[in-house]
Amino acid sequence: GIGEDVNSPPPPPSPAGSVTTLEDVSKYGLATSIARIDKSSGMLMLPVGSEKGISLGGIWTIYKAQEATARIKIQSSAENYSLAYILPRFGNPSRLRPGDVIQVVPQTDKTLSWFIVFF
Repeated sequence: GIGEDVNSPPPPPSPAGSVTTLEDVSKYGLATSIARIDKSSGMLMLPVGSEKGISLGGIWTIYKAQEATARIKIQSSAENYSLAYILPRFGNPSRLRPGDVIQVVPQTDKTLSWFIVFF
């Protein structure tokens, strides 16, 4: 995809069992789906929110079928849903559709700090 980060690591392996604690979410990511997506505005809605550790300003990488497909920045988060901007120049977000099963992994890479400040 355009601007795809070739060095983007594969998603972390899931633990045996399900991810249930906020510590697990920050380590392994979270399996969820895309509730809605508006490609013209570059926004998407996830059916998970603050109850799973998704908070305002967080940067997450979306994996679809084990492939880094998009990177998002959380614009708002409520208890059971969150809204996010799709960040440009990463992956191939045009592959994302409502209902897609995805894994969202928190981005902790310090090299994104510069980009986030100026975005």
